[in-house]
Amino acid sequence: MSSTKSLILGGATLALSVMLAARVRAQVVIDCNQSGAAAQCSLENITTFCEQIVLSTYNVSDSISRCFSNSTEKGVRCDLTAVNHGPQTSVPNFDQCMKAMLTITNDCPMGGEMDFGVEGDGYDYYLDPNKGSCGPPCGDGEEREEKE
Repeated sequence: MSSTKSLILGGATLALSVMLAARVRAQVVIDCNQSGAAAQCSLENITTFCEQIVLSTYNVSDSISRCFSNSTEKGVRCDLTAVNHGPQTSVPNFDQCMKAMLTITNDCPMGGEMDFGVEGDGYDYYLDPNKGSCGPPCGDGEEREEKE
């Protein structure tokens, strides 16, 4: 699957004391899919996903996925995933999960991924709308967890 990357830079903070110092905050990366179904996942699905994943602790490299058949469009499912790329076992941050999924929904018609960089919670977030419905082994909103 091909993709394009765009960078969003955090605001620059300038401090003036004896000398002028500048600091640029970590980069947030949004990577939009360039192929696949163009559809939006519902706010209800995104909220449910983010509420569910913050209830557990995940090891580094763990992947947490949910599939929702009831997206905003008939015949389209939404695959939502979070991957712990942080330096340690941790719990995802609800606010960052919501921000990532809503940003991808609004900025990437065919889905994509978002990473908050070093100032984030250590998770990459993925949203991928696809044609069809969720099937075995998991149904709507059920957990798919991969551990290494």
